Amino acid sequence: MKLPLSTFLLVACGAVHFTEPNPPQLFRSVAQYTSDAVPEPVVWLPVLDLFTESGNAAACAAAHDWTLQAIHDAMTAIQAPQMELQHADLSPSCAQAADRSLDTNSLEQEIRSAVAAFPSAHVRVVVVYANDIALEVPGAIVDGLQTLRQGGLLWTMTRDPVSTQLASDRTIGWTFVSDPALRTAIGSAAALDLPLQTDSIDDGEKPILGRDDLPRAREIKICAASQAVVQNAAANGTPSPVDTRRPPTFRPQFTQHTAVPKSQFSLQHAEIDVEGCSAHCDRYFSARPGDLRRWETTAGCLL
Repeated sequence: MKLPLSTFLLVACGAVHFTEPNPPQLFRSVAQYTSDAVPEPVVWLPVLDLFTESGNAAACAAAHDWTLQAIHDAMTAIQAPQMELQHADLSPSCAQAADRSLDTNSLEQEIRSAVAAFPSAHVRVVVVYANDIALEVPGAIVDGLQTLRQGGLLWTMTRDPVSTQLASDRTIGWTFVSDPALRTAIGSAAALDLPLQTDSIDDGEKPILGRDDLPRAREIKICAASQAVVQNAAANGTPSPVDTRRPPTFRPQFTQHTAVPKSQFSLQHAEIDVEGCSAHCDRYFSARPGDLRRWETTAGCLL
């Protein structure tokens, strides 16, 4: 018996398999979009709370000057718009009086002024609290720092138990005034977290098929979609016809992150994995002998 030309039989070890003479012409491609990052201004507020045993005014002044300069140098090394706010000094004579407290009203006004100075940015002020004594601080200081921290960040240059007590966003372990390692640690912390990063997201429609794939694609299946919304095509793995006048597209679906420490920030990625068919889309696909699936009626991608 003569077989029809459209049908071929493979006979091997007693098995007979249908072989599709015109299998679907398939291809795979991936469409991607990655968000960008916008660096935010670096704005900082030093809060000094230092102690010297000697009561020496010169030693106290030197400790204040060195600490302020170390913070200043770390922040100004960052490539971004900058503003240093007038520092607060809780212990001008380095005595750490038990009843010391923060004037949060005036400091909050400074913070509001700094935010207003960068109207198009997302400013989070970094409050840098420096304390060289390993004793818990009074509750009034804790409350004041937490008030200033709202909407911003709290960094501490402290010893335990102060570091644990304040639960800061970034802790630099205090050693001693004029220690090069402490200066380096402040600079490393600034380089790690600053400038703060904000997502820049273009949420417009993006093509799923490239310029070479769009003209040849008769139908497509979406194999997988990550952080994206598919348009002009089914997103469930079933085939969709391709209309070049209204081609399949996607929009990134990201969560907006604003003024995030650089060490905690990462770019976001949207990805569409697609399988296209350029001819014989209604015919059978075979991945191996005995495996026959009609491409158009099989959900999911086959390549």
